[in-house]
Amino acid sequence: MVQNRFKMNKISLSFLLLLFILFQFSFKAESKKGLNTTYGICEVEESVIELDLNEDFSFSYRDVSNATKPILVIGNYKRLGNKIILNSEIKGIKFHRLWKLSDDLKVVRSRKALAFYTLHQLP
Repeated sequence: MVQNRFKMNKISLSFLLLLFILFQFSFKAESKKGLNTTYGICEVEESVIELDLNEDFSFSYRDVSNATKPILVIGNYKRLGNKIILNSEIKGIKFHRLWKLSDDLKVVRSRKALAFYTLHQLP
Protein backbone atom coordinates (compact mmCIF):
# COMPACT_ATOMS: atom_id res chain seq x y z
CA MET A 1 0.00 0.00 0.00
CA VAL A 2 2.76 2.47 0.91
CA GLN A 3 4.70 1.43 -2.18
CA ASN A 4 1.68 2.19 -4.42
CA ARG A 5 1.34 5.67 -2.89
CA PHE A 6 5.02 6.36 -3.50
CA LYS A 7 4.62 5.26 -7.11
CA MET A 8 1.58 7.51 -7.58
CA ASN A 9 3.38 10.50 -6.05
CA LYS A 10 6.37 9.88 -8.31
CA ILE A 11 4.13 9.66 -11.41
CA SER A 12 2.23 12.82 -10.40
CA LEU A 13 5.46 14.71 -9.77
CA SER A 14 6.88 13.60 -13.13
CA PHE A 15 3.69 14.65 -14.89
CA LEU A 16 3.71 18.09 -13.23
CA LEU A 17 7.37 18.57 -14.10
CA LEU A 18 6.67 17.69 -17.74
CA LEU A 19 3.76 20.17 -17.85
CA PHE A 20 5.96 22.89 -16.36
CA ILE A 21 8.69 22.31 -18.96
CA LEU A 22 6.18 22.36 -21.84
CA PHE A 23 4.63 25.53 -20.45
CA GLN A 24 8.02 27.28 -20.39
CA PHE A 25 8.67 26.51 -24.07
CA SER A 26 5.23 27.69 -25.19
CA PHE A 27 6.19 31.38 -24.95
CA LYS A 28 8.33 33.08 -27.58
CA ALA A 29 10.82 35.65 -26.43
CA GLU A 30 10.70 39.16 -27.78
CA SER A 31 13.59 39.78 -30.12
CA LYS A 32 16.23 42.20 -28.84
CA LYS A 33 17.41 43.13 -32.34
CA GLY A 34 15.20 44.98 -34.78
CA LEU A 35 15.12 44.48 -38.52
CA ASN A 36 16.46 47.03 -40.97
CA THR A 37 14.54 46.33 -44.14
CA THR A 38 11.74 47.47 -46.43
CA TYR A 39 8.94 45.23 -47.67
CA GLY A 40 6.76 46.06 -50.65
CA ILE A 41 4.88 44.68 -53.64
CA CYS A 42 7.14 45.59 -56.55
CA GLU A 43 10.75 46.64 -56.87
CA VAL A 44 10.44 48.03 -60.42
CA GLU A 45 8.41 51.12 -59.52
CA GLU A 46 7.27 52.71 -56.28
CA SER A 47 5.29 50.17 -54.31
CA VAL A 48 1.60 50.78 -53.57
CA ILE A 49 2.01 49.15 -50.13
CA GLU A 50 5.26 49.51 -48.25
CA LEU A 51 6.40 48.55 -44.76
CA ASP A 52 9.73 49.92 -43.46
CA LEU A 53 11.12 48.27 -40.34
CA ASN A 54 14.09 49.88 -38.59
CA GLU A 55 16.67 48.50 -36.14
CA ASP A 56 15.44 50.84 -33.38
CA PHE A 57 12.01 49.11 -33.57
CA SER A 58 10.36 52.03 -35.36
CA PHE A 59 8.32 51.52 -38.53
CA SER A 60 6.54 53.38 -41.28
CA TYR A 61 3.62 51.87 -43.19
CA ARG A 62 2.23 53.29 -46.42
CA ASP A 63 -0.79 51.96 -48.29
CA VAL A 64 -1.98 54.00 -51.25
CA SER A 65 -3.92 51.19 -52.91
CA ASN A 66 -7.06 53.30 -52.38
CA ALA A 67 -6.12 56.75 -53.73
CA THR A 68 -9.08 58.43 -51.99
CA LYS A 69 -8.07 57.10 -48.55
CA PRO A 70 -4.28 56.69 -48.38
CA ILE A 71 -2.89 55.22 -45.16
CA LEU A 72 0.35 56.65 -43.76
CA VAL A 73 1.32 55.39 -40.30
CA ILE A 74 4.46 55.58 -38.17
CA GLY A 75 5.16 54.03 -34.79
CA ASN A 76 6.99 51.23 -33.02
CA TYR A 77 6.88 47.48 -33.49
CA LYS A 78 7.52 44.34 -31.49
CA ARG A 79 9.01 41.18 -32.89
CA LEU A 80 7.83 38.00 -31.17
CA GLY A 81 9.45 35.05 -32.88
CA ASN A 82 8.20 35.22 -36.47
CA LYS A 83 5.45 37.74 -35.73
CA ILE A 84 5.64 41.52 -36.12
CA ILE A 85 3.12 43.63 -34.18
CA LEU A 86 2.82 47.26 -35.30
CA ASN A 87 1.81 49.85 -32.70
CA SER A 88 0.90 53.40 -33.64
CA GLU A 89 -0.12 56.26 -31.41
CA ILE A 90 -2.40 57.54 -34.15
CA LYS A 91 -5.92 56.42 -33.27
CA GLY A 92 -8.75 55.72 -35.67
CA ILE A 93 -6.67 54.47 -38.59
CA LYS A 94 -7.40 50.90 -39.62
CA PHE A 95 -4.42 49.07 -41.06
CA HIS A 96 -2.70 45.68 -40.96
CA ARG A 97 -1.07 45.58 -37.52
CA LEU A 98 -0.07 41.91 -37.31
CA TRP A 99 2.44 40.48 -39.80
CA LYS A 100 4.05 37.06 -40.02
CA LEU A 101 7.68 36.77 -41.16
CA SER A 102 8.93 33.95 -43.36
CA ASP A 103 11.83 31.86 -42.01
CA ASP A 104 14.34 33.61 -44.29
CA LEU A 105 12.90 37.08 -43.40
CA LYS A 106 12.34 37.89 -47.09
CA VAL A 107 8.52 37.85 -47.01
CA VAL A 108 5.87 39.21 -44.61
CA ARG A 109 2.22 38.22 -44.71
CA SER A 110 -0.85 39.74 -43.13
CA ARG A 111 -4.56 39.08 -43.09
CA LYS A 112 -7.28 41.45 -41.97
CA ALA A 113 -10.82 40.24 -42.58
CA LEU A 114 -10.78 39.15 -46.23
CA ALA A 115 -7.76 41.25 -47.24
CA PHE A 116 -4.59 39.16 -47.56
CA TYR A 117 -1.29 40.96 -48.09
CA THR A 118 2.08 39.44 -49.04
CA LEU A 119 5.02 41.82 -49.22
CA HIS A 120 8.53 40.93 -50.38
CA GLN A 121 11.81 42.37 -49.22
CA LEU A 122 12.91 45.21 -51.48
CA PRO A 123 16.57 45.76 -52.36
